[in-house]
Amino acid sequence: MNANLFENKFVRDKSAAKELYGFWFLKRPIMLFVHIAMAVCIFFYIITICSGILSFSELSFPIFLIIFYWVLLFVSYLSQVSTMVKRDSELANGGELLCEITVTDREITHISRGNTQSIGFDKVKYAFSTQNYVAVVTEAKYVYMIKKDGFTLGDSESFIAFLRGKGIKVRR
Repeated sequence: MNANLFENKFVRDKSAAKELYGFWFLKRPIMLFVHIAMAVCIFFYIITICSGILSFSELSFPIFLIIFYWVLLFVSYLSQVSTMVKRDSELANGGELLCEITVTDREITHISRGNTQSIGFDKVKYAFSTQNYVAVVTEAKYVYMIKKDGFTLGDSESFIAFLRGKGIKVRR
C-alpha cells in the first residue's frame, strides 16, 4: 500500500459550490471564448445601430438572443449551486458535509459520510485552481474538490506541482 502524500479535510458548503460552478460557467477556456465573442457582437451591434447602418429593430433579435443566453447561464449557475447545496445537506442529514481526501502516488481517495471513492490518475483529465480550491476533473467529469487551506499533510502548491508531475494539466 502506498503512503499518503497529501491529506485534506474540509466542509463542503455553498462557497465551494459557488467557486466550482463559477469556474465551470464563466472561466473555462471555451466559456471565456463564448462570452468574449458575444460581448464583441453586442459592441458591434451597438456601433452599427449608433452609426445608422442598421436600425435597432433589425438587430433586436440577435441582441435579445445574446442577453437571453446570459440570463439562462446565470439561472443555470444559481440552479447548480442550489442543487449541490441541497444534495450535500441531504447526504449529511441536514448537517455539514465533511470531505476527507487522501492522495497517494497512484490515486485520489475521497471519503464523505462513510462512503469512499477512489480514482487512479490515469482517469484524471485535468485540474483547475480557483481562489480557495483545487478541483480535479475525471474523464467522466466527476470533480474532486480539495480546499487549499484544508491540507493536514502537504500544501496546495506542492499538490499542484505533484499533479503537473503526473502529466495533468492544471488550469488557473
